Amino acid sequence: HGGVNTPGGWLGRFLRARPGIRVGPLSAVAFGKSMPECLRGAPSATALQSLDDFSLGSNIGQFIEQLESLYSRWGKDVALQSAGMDTIKAVRRIEKLDRKSYQPENGAEYGDHPFSRGLSQVAQLIKAKVGLDVASVDLNGWDSHWAQDMLMDQLIPELSQGLQAFYRDLGRKWMETVSVVVMTEFGRRLYMNSSLGTDHGRGSVMFVMGGGVKGGRVLGDWKGLKDDVLEGRGDLPVTTNYRNVLVPILERHGAHDLSGVFLEYELSPLLL
Repeated sequence: HGGVNTPGGWLGRFLRARPGIRVGPLSAVAFGKSMPECLRGAPSATALQSLDDFSLGSNIGQFIEQLESLYSRWGKDVALQSAGMDTIKAVRRIEKLDRKSYQPENGAEYGDHPFSRGLSQVAQLIKAKVGLDVASVDLNGWDSHWAQDMLMDQLIPELSQGLQAFYRDLGRKWMETVSVVVMTEFGRRLYMNSSLGTDHGRGSVMFVMGGGVKGGRVLGDWKGLKDDVLEGRGDLPVTTNYRNVLVPILERHGAHDLSGVFLEYELSPLLL
């Protein structure tokens, strides 16, 4: 969120903050069971568990003809006619995707788990040029109140494999125009609880990769793990506002005035 009194999610506000950039039916896609909070308030957003959910059946040709006929009657309403035609183009492009036999490029190997499958489908949408501006893919299960080592042993390889495959699949050509942000809603505390896990905390970590990012670096004011630098009972201090990580990425993708995206905050963008 941008702040307590800020309406909508930060990606939703971002999509509204790009002057002259038209939002299409597939400008924002979330792969998961529900729409994430970050996309709340977006002018257009779609939640899918799989691209296979996006199908109009065997009569798609007839259906599109009827849509074209319907929207052609609204010639005086340019905005409505334009939105309708954008929708038709997006449907046609998705229907042409060979989703089940998709072959990743450059030797990329996605894992057989929801996170990798979601990233694979994002890559397909990018390559199909359906007008995708933002995509959200969830990797759940990090709320490690118990047996944290067992959870991490499964989740970290899933995250790593998915990101590596996505980067390799898109290659330099596509990745130059794509920015990937890995972030979470909250951090963890430093000290283990009685269930061999950790409880909710403040400090956390973000990962970024893609166009405009100089990789191989760790950014931020790392103060260590000694008790005298912790806050309260084992909380890592927040030294970098996550908004300052997002600012240069959003600016790179068309939002030059972020006063409507992150309200109530004085921003100091991080040099990525």
